[in-house]
Amino acid sequence: MTPMDVLLPEAVPQPETAALGAEGVVQEGAAASFGRGSCRSDAGKAAPTGNGVMDMKLEADAKAALAASGQPVDRAPAPADAPLVSASSLDASRALLSSWQYRVTGKAPVAQVLSEVGCEHIKAGGPRGIQEVAVRHIMRNDIDSDSIYVVDLAAPFRLFKAWRAAMPRVLPYYAVKCYPEPAILKLLIALGAGFDCASKGELDMMLRMGVHPSRIIFAHPCKRGCDFRYAREHGITYTTFDTVSELHKIAEMDPEFKCVLRIRADDPGARVPLGLKYGAEVSEASGLLAAAKELGLEVVGVSFHVGSAAKNLATFTNAIENARKVFDEATSLGFKMELLDIGGGFTGHFDECGNVMFGEIANTINAALATYFAPGSEHGDVRVIAEPGRYFAETSSTLLTVVIGQRDRVVKDGSIHKDYWLTDGLYGSFNCIVYDGQNPQYRILRSPMLPEPTDTRTYTSTLWGPTCDSADVVYKDVELPALRNGDWLQWPNAGAYTVAGACDFNGIEFTHPCKVGSVVVTLIASVITTVFARIQVYVWSDSVIDAPEGEAGAEEGKGSGAQEMEGQE
Repeated sequence: MTPMDVLLPEAVPQPETAALGAEGVVQEGAAASFGRGSCRSDAGKAAPTGNGVMDMKLEADAKAALAASGQPVDRAPAPADAPLVSASSLDASRALLSSWQYRVTGKAPVAQVLSEVGCEHIKAGGPRGIQEVAVRHIMRNDIDSDSIYVVDLAAPFRLFKAWRAAMPRVLPYYAVKCYPEPAILKLLIALGAGFDCASKGELDMMLRMGVHPSRIIFAHPCKRGCDFRYAREHGITYTTFDTVSELHKIAEMDPEFKCVLRIRADDPGARVPLGLKYGAEVSEASGLLAAAKELGLEVVGVSFHVGSAAKNLATFTNAIENARKVFDEATSLGFKMELLDIGGGFTGHFDECGNVMFGEIANTINAALATYFAPGSEHGDVRVIAEPGRYFAETSSTLLTVVIGQRDRVVKDGSIHKDYWLTDGLYGSFNCIVYDGQNPQYRILRSPMLPEPTDTRTYTSTLWGPTCDSADVVYKDVELPALRNGDWLQWPNAGAYTVAGACDFNGIEFTHPCKVGSVVVTLIASVITTVFARIQVYVWSDSVIDAPEGEAGAEEGKGSGAQEMEGQE
């Protein structure tokens, strides 16, 4: 455990009510400080349901949530004489409230999302549990030449609850660029998150999913003209800037924007520093505020981003202190400051007991907000948001790549070096190695279509991507057992900055990995069209960890060809 890591016990899901306290953890506005929780995961415990008046209330909540979540952005108002509730709607609500999806989440909008995407309910979402899912679908669909993503929607659900418990003043606005997985986006919409969008394409995606423009921040400090025009035409209100040039563009393209000044706040230890490209120096803030005033623009807040996967806690404290200084200076110029955006840099993982490891970072941010934006002070009622991406995305998904080719070469010492070609590489999901500094781990999954291997020796091996580029290599000189065409490598924590940064080089559809489940269709201009043929099923795990060896169910799948082995660190 690092100094940043503090364990947050998973809360038992309860049926939703209006207050955040229904999360079963803390009430809105309360500060939180966390220590190690008990080794127990309650994610799969049934949410209690009542009867009589309570059932009527839950049914009404479900109908309202379903109606709201299903309404398109451009839908016309219903006729005045239209019936409020149809018989089919009542039946749908009753079915939803008695479903496993509602039982495990306690939230009607979330249950609806799980139902819509055909989510499969599993006991464990650890490596063995995901292996079992993969083996079933490999055999059922005879998959032998596609990469597979298995997405556990319970992970972002638990992480969202942990976030709201740990930092009740800070509403997460998910960074869409990190992993624009439709089911995760729908889940976060249902939970009440906002969204950080950086382009016309991301804005369009979220609006078509039914997100209200008020739940979006256009957080790109240097926008294209087409982005401006789309935002203006669709009611996007908030955007960021960090240069005089951008202020002039805003004044010309959409002077009604509520402008948020992005300041520089670098964590030198972050995996991906951002300050060289974006963020005005604090010393430059006065000039930018004066320029905005002269152009007649409305500055309403301050944002910063300490860098992706930040490590230095003091960076957040210093950034929030600097933001307060800019708030005061802007107020002195007559601006009405209302928004503080503390950006991204968060990571979210689970410990060996299935508890969320949010980190001491939450306590640090709470303390800094209490110091510089204390409730009751001049800026105590400021709205605080953040832009987490990796936090929600990373642990949600597991990538599986199949071996499609191999070669033996005798090296100078007489030993054999083995080369293996995989269905994914640096142009696909493993662009994360180049651009995000990741060092992916893997496990071996033996093909369920082949007999148990007879060669138990290990060999120095190279893992190649499938393109014709000789630079497309995932790992060189790693020790692996003898693999066969059809064996798989299983890569956990494959959600963040993986497939989102892929391209279809060599005509290989890296951007559209096979997803275990049903054929995906998308709504474009009110016409349903097939985007690509892929199999897609999402899973919902009762626990993010596997049962201990020897417990009931722990060995399921072993007889179907699954075999595991720890991989690259």
